[in-house]
Amino acid sequence: MRNASSFLSVGFSLALVLAPAAPLSAAPSPPVALNSCSLMYSNTNSITSQIVGLDAQFTNQSSKTATVVNIATSINGQNSVIRDVGSFAPGIEIHHRYKAGGGQFALPSVLQQLFGKPAVQCTIASVRFEDGSTWPNATGQPAGVTTSAILTQPAALQLHGTGAAHARLALATSANQVSSNSDCGGIAAVTVLASTAADLALKITPLGGGTCTIELRDASGNTATIPVNVTP
Repeated sequence: MRNASSFLSVGFSLALVLAPAAPLSAAPSPPVALNSCSLMYSNTNSITSQIVGLDAQFTNQSSKTATVVNIATSINGQNSVIRDVGSFAPGIEIHHRYKAGGGQFALPSVLQQLFGKPAVQCTIASVRFEDGSTWPNATGQPAGVTTSAILTQPAALQLHGTGAAHARLALATSANQVSSNSDCGGIAAVTVLASTAADLALKITPLGGGTCTIELRDASGNTATIPVNVTP
């Protein structure tokens, strides 16, 4: 039996936040298979329709229940991350529509203004299971092996431009609760969007040029950092 609830909203929600330009890649043999991924549009007219969200279907192929599935996407060459939280049982296909403006994340204006039907690419970036294990984990071990290190996605942020339209999503996972007290001064605003027993989702909004470091710590004392570089 599956539970399709998400921390974003009940029903449709969007977790598309631009990530720094980098090749979309995932460790081999993800435990969750991405069956389909396509954009949703405001109407069927390819000339005037705008992107309003993303439709994805995935299946947990492992023997354990997954609780977080992170999907890396590239729309018109711009990389993004979708964070889907719920209870995803083995062998059950999940069909979710992540709609713009439906939750805590909003589709950035740079994508809202895209007309026509640009190409979209999706891959499974990471998975967290009910037992606390992750795929991939910070040491690159197979799914099902729990590590005490903090896994961050992305490892670093390169932001071009300032303001909400250029905001990015950063994810941190660990076997223990992760927290951050970084605010990056006047360079970037760091907002906690979600915090669970083992996951932390941060929204980083660039404010001005410069570099700073987001510091992370989990309940066991493990630490990690995410370097941030903003170019106005």
